[in-house]
Amino acid sequence: MTWLFPTTLFLLAFLVWIGGLLMVQSQHRNILTICCTILASLSVVLLLQAQAIAAAGILICIMLFSTILYFGFDLPWEKEKIPTGPLSSFLHQEGIAITYLEPKGQVQIQDKILPAITEGCMIPKGSKVKVIRCGQKILVVEKNTESI
Repeated sequence: MTWLFPTTLFLLAFLVWIGGLLMVQSQHRNILTICCTILASLSVVLLLQAQAIAAAGILICIMLFSTILYFGFDLPWEKEKIPTGPLSSFLHQEGIAITYLEPKGQVQIQDKILPAITEGCMIPKGSKVKVIRCGQKILVVEKNTESI
């Protein structure tokens, strides 16, 4: 069974990558992704050397699909909606997280304390944030990396 070791190696790399995305802090995710990609690529090379072309093709498809899911799609043909509502004046404003945003909490913008939510990533208390979208009752923010 010359295909068993490479497919097991690929499965292990894939499971470590998925588990790492769920549990590892964001600054270490890129290192984890690179290491798991190297292991997955090594398993594909071993399958190609063993002339298991079909299995290698399946693993390449899984790698491409996972990459698309991880990095997402950018749909340029969607028009950006013009924000309306009571919080629309805060769009693109910068502020400070006054509670931990995991993912929901509060931010301070222009001396006002407002409810906010992130798109999934936790933002520590005291971090600089930027408003990326406005809802009717809540702001969607991201960590402001430009001012660091």
